[in-house]
Amino acid sequence: MFDFEDIAAVANRNNVMRHSLAVAEQQHQQQLQVLERQTKELQSKNRIEADRAMIERQRLEIEKKRLEAEHAERQLQKIKADKIKHLRMLLANTITSLEQLKKIRPAT
Repeated sequence: MFDFEDIAAVANRNNVMRHSLAVAEQQHQQQLQVLERQTKELQSKNRIEADRAMIERQRLEIEKKRLEAEHAERQLQKIKADKIKHLRMLLANTITSLEQLKKIRPAT
């Protein structure tokens, strides 16, 4: 014969198990939400760090190009100075040659 106390105990145990399962599911959902939030925060930080790294690489590339341009400018100034020096020497040699020519062949 059915023992109503046993049925009540089983029903009570089932209710306790359902409640425990519901609590466990709620905790699981909360943990999942926390993990999702932390994941989003990390992804955001990673994007920020990636952006910073990209900006730093661009800054370094710009600095490198600036230094290369300064070096090229110095080289150009050096070449100009050498050309001016050679032109002055050529002009001095030309003047000296003309003076020597005047001495050798005076104007008539």
